[in-house]
Amino acid sequence: MTKVLVQNDKDFDLNFAAKDSAGLVLDLTSVTSVTFYMKALNATTAKISGACAIVTPALGLCKYVVQAGDLDTVGNYMAELEVLYSTTPADKVTVQLDDIYVTEEQA
Repeated sequence: MTKVLVQNDKDFDLNFAAKDSAGLVLDLTSVTSVTFYMKALNATTAKISGACAIVTPALGLCKYVVQAGDLDTVGNYMAELEVLYSTTPADKVTVQLDDIYVTEEQA
């Protein structure tokens, strides 16, 4: 499924429920950080790399607040969360999200 966002929109929350590859909710209670990444399908670097706020840790709920410039380029993007746990050494889990399509803003 693809999430459609509008070019140049900002200051709204993208809400996520972090789940593992089996679809089970990740408990975010003991994480150090959750980072949201959004990268164009053929790009080598991320368009967005930003910290998420953890909303309800036990349910895996977190959010990223869209900033000015995040959605300035129309196109197809892959999205993921990087969950970093506070273990030693730190465990990292990558959560694949729905693709994102940034559509042109309407006049």
